[in-house]
Amino acid sequence: MKFTKLASIAALSGSIVLLGACADQVVRPGASHQHELQSMAQTIEQAKTPADHLAIALRYEQEADRLLRMAQSHEAMAQTYEKTDNPKLINNARHCRRIAQHLRTVAEEMKTLAQTHRQMAGQ
Repeated sequence: MKFTKLASIAALSGSIVLLGACADQVVRPGASHQHELQSMAQTIEQAKTPADHLAIALRYEQEADRLLRMAQSHEAMAQTYEKTDNPKLINNARHCRRIAQHLRTVAEEMKTLAQTHRQMAGQ
């Protein structure tokens, strides 16, 4: 059970990092991406104290905030595309809105994970 939960969290974290890379820049898989995932997985696996769980909760909350800011940016891009006179670009508004919705969904998942770790910390 513990391994399955850890694997799920690592997979979700990987999705978030990848989504952020896709939305912000060209995806360049590399050592830093892999290191970040391993670091978070190790932090979760080694968490024993309330302070450990609060630190994890804070990381999830920070990630949720970052994702929500990205969602706002994509909503703004969608509005820009909707105002364009170029009919070839109008579909990009729909694309940006789908990304924004996905980012908001993942941010909510991050908040749920943070809440779980806050509960584990006794808060």
